[in-house]
Formats: sequence, C-alpha cells, structure tokens
Amino acid sequence: MSHSLQQEILSIIGKTKEIHMNQLDMFEALSNYGIDSLDMINILFDIQDRYDIEISEASIDNKEWSTVDKILYQLKLRGVCNELTEKELIRE
Repeated sequence: MSHSLQQEILSIIGKTKEIHMNQLDMFEALSNYGIDSLDMINILFDIQDRYDIEISEASIDNKEWSTVDKILYQLKLRGVCNELTEKELIRE
C-alpha cells in the first residue's frame, strides 16, 4: 500500500483529535477515541478534498467510514489505492 496512504489517513485523523498515530487500531471504531460526529465530518471533508472523491451521506450513515480499515477500503473502492495487499487491508 501505499503505506503512505495509511500514514496520511492516520495523520488526518490524528490532527483532528490530537491522537498519536501509534495509538489508533485499524479496526477500532473512531468514536471509541472520542471522535464525535463533527470531528468525523471534518475528517471526511479532508479526505474528500485530498483525494478528490465524493462521500455520500448514505455511506456515512452506514458506518462505511467508521474505522481506519474501512476508510482504506472505501478509498480502494474509489480507485485511490490499487495495490493494497491482504496484510495491509484485511477487508477484501
């Protein structure tokens, strides 16, 4: 992977809530780190802007962006990253 993509996502999340990247578990709900709905909107706006994608309200409501793993998966579906390995992205 774009190991750098994962780092960029962790950085976006970390700067939004001042969470160190090493503290984030890929599969843990971001809400468990104190990230509320307003924080999540800011994270998703940053992701939309950085990767020039659209994120629908329905996908947000369906919790398709609720963990780092899910964010990476959604980015892969949108063609942002094409070479994710099974080790890097379990959700194939």
